[in-house]
Amino acid sequence: MIKEKLAIISSYDDFCGNASYTKALVDGLAKHYEVTVISLDIETLRKGEAKNVRKYIKSICKQLASVDCVNIQFEAGLFGASRSCMKKNFFAIAKASKKLVVTVHRIHGKQNYPSLIQLGKILLKLKFKPFLAEWQNICRNNRWASLYEDVITFCKARKIPVIVHTQRDRKFINLKFGYDQVFDHPLSFYDQDHLEKISKNYTRLQFCDNFSLNENNTYIGIFGFINKYKGHKTAINALKHLPNHYVLLIFGSQHPQSINMDEEINTYIEEILCLVQSLKLTHRVKFFRIANDDDFLKTMLCCDFNVLPYLEVNQGGSGIAALTLETNSKAVFSQNFAFFELAKYATDAFKMFSIGNHLELAQAILSYNKSNFEPKLNEYHKKYNLSTNALLYQRLLSRVT
Repeated sequence: MIKEKLAIISSYDDFCGNASYTKALVDGLAKHYEVTVISLDIETLRKGEAKNVRKYIKSICKQLASVDCVNIQFEAGLFGASRSCMKKNFFAIAKASKKLVVTVHRIHGKQNYPSLIQLGKILLKLKFKPFLAEWQNICRNNRWASLYEDVITFCKARKIPVIVHTQRDRKFINLKFGYDQVFDHPLSFYDQDHLEKISKNYTRLQFCDNFSLNENNTYIGIFGFINKYKGHKTAINALKHLPNHYVLLIFGSQHPQSINMDEEINTYIEEILCLVQSLKLTHRVKFFRIANDDDFLKTMLCCDFNVLPYLEVNQGGSGIAALTLETNSKAVFSQNFAFFELAKYATDAFKMFSIGNHLELAQAILSYNKSNFEPKLNEYHKKYNLSTNALLYQRLLSRVT
């Protein structure tokens, strides 16, 4: 039987969540399609001259003429330097696509600006700084929200199915746009058989040797780019309330987009280092870089705990959280909305604590009993996995005309 040709448009060559998800999707869909990935040239789209960007977008559209169906992994920042460019480039690619399904990795809803009464109270208290910060955040969010509204409106007008990663995002699109061709599935990367093979071939001893670690210690892992919203400070403060053999391993590096000209050290990284030094924890907090997805996965499998002490930043699905559950790690997540959404799929499959409460985090680690979570975690793996995700895409692509 001849397979249909499917093109997936996404970041792919970068070491990021979107690229990792796309690679997993290729593995899942290769059983059903002849899959080609069109890896977006982010540098050209963000920094190229307008004529070069137009030429590049035309080349993508030309490639799409030879495929049967298309999936766009939509994350606004991948498609251009400004909102108008992002929208224009997305629309051009979408219009050139046959049998299109769009995956939206996050959705921004418009926020209300402070009322006159709230503004009056702020002025009376002379709290200008917090007010200004809140106002800037709302402005930034609403600029993105208008772009995502245009994308969803475009999809609705053309009856293009949309895939999101949370029930919250699906319901938001249903209610806000009156559009019912929206489907949710949590982020999925690997099947359990693949992970078991890795576990058998990469031991705890190898892990400790590779990173010069003491096998007798208990290791708490935090993974991904080092950003303020990841809540590293909460995990560092939690170490004060844990025995000395508990060690925090920070697997990640500065995000490329946070690199500034002539900046001697990233402000947030400097704050982390100052906290570590002030608490005299330099021997219990270690930083490591990870070269690729395979090494990333191995380290997740070998840490005793995987902790996600994130702040709330209006994130949808979390790739790190999905991988933590897939690797059957001892998982402790903060109570932000993204993890509340994940808990709707993986009910009682991981432990939670209040954002920023480092004492509660320490107590959650010390009292963790894996047998309390394993049955529900196994249920989650059976219901939501790489195969069920691929089947959703296949079902939607086969329905598109």
